[in-house]
Amino acid sequence: MTAKQKAYHKALVQSVHISKKYRAFYKDDREAYEQMLYNAFGKRSSKDLSVDQLTKLVEWLNGRTDTLPTYKPDTISESQVELLRDLWRRYAKNKDDTALLGFVKRVGKKAYMRVELIDKQSATKVITALKKTVGEQ
Repeated sequence: MTAKQKAYHKALVQSVHISKKYRAFYKDDREAYEQMLYNAFGKRSSKDLSVDQLTKLVEWLNGRTDTLPTYKPDTISESQVELLRDLWRRYAKNKDDTALLGFVKRVGKKAYMRVELIDKQSATKVITALKKTVGEQ
């Protein structure tokens, strides 16, 4: 980012925190604010948002638009779920999904409730680690 882009990004972040809706609803409830950001953009801090995302957030907080986008993580396909479970069965002593989800949390640094909800980035890390462990390349 150039110096001008950084300054603009910083100004947008400041605009978020001085908006009426932010001050009325989110200023004293960090958890609700983070959840709103995650539901809309998949991030927990306005500093992590792109300029386009910040612009949409500022417009919503200032009442210029009625809706925010809805974030939907890119989850793994059924074939990736089967590959993950197959590799896990060959690697682990405890072959159930709970143990697999614990391994996913250690390797991918994110917790999931079900195997089908794992995002593609975490799944790639876990599949790579399991393939190395069981001797596939």
